[in-house]
Amino acid sequence: MLYTAASLAAEDFWRNWSVIFEGILNDSIIIKTDMLFLSRNFPEYGKYHIWKGLALISFLAGIVLLFFYWQAGVIIVVVGVCSNFYSKFKKVAAVKKFTEDMRKEIIQNPLSMGMAKLCAHYIAGIIQFSSAKGKAHWPQYPSNVITGEIEFIPTD
Repeated sequence: MLYTAASLAAEDFWRNWSVIFEGILNDSIIIKTDMLFLSRNFPEYGKYHIWKGLALISFLAGIVLLFFYWQAGVIIVVVGVCSNFYSKFKKVAAVKKFTEDMRKEIIQNPLSMGMAKLCAHYIAGIIQFSSAKGKAHWPQYPSNVITGEIEFIPTD
C-alpha cells in the first residue's frame, strides 16, 4: 500500500507544484530536514555519528577513571564533552548543506529533477515543509503546508 500512498503524494505535489515552488522561492515555505532519516539514506551526511560515539565512550571512560586517576579522568571527560559539541556542529552543518543543495536544485531545475527529488525526499521522510499557514510531513499531503489543514494520506 505504500505505492498507493506515494502516488497520492506525487499527485498532490504535481497539482500544487507552482504554489509550492513559489513558496520555496520566496522563502514562505521552509524545507526542514530530519537528520536521522537523512543519515540513514545518505551515509555521507552521517559522519557526526563517529564523533557522537567517541563522545559517549570518552565520557564513560572518563567517569570510570575519575575514581582511580582523577587527572586523566578529567581530561578524558573534557575530550568527551568537546567531541559531543563537535558532533552537534557537524550535524547542523550537514543539515544546512543538504537543505541548501536541495533548494538550489529546486530553483535551477524546477520541472525536471527539482520536483522529483523534493517529492522523493518528502515521501522518504527526509524533509518536511513549514509555512505560516501550516506544516506538512509524511504521511500528510504536501498541500497541507499551503492550506493549513491537517489531512493524512491513507496508508492502509
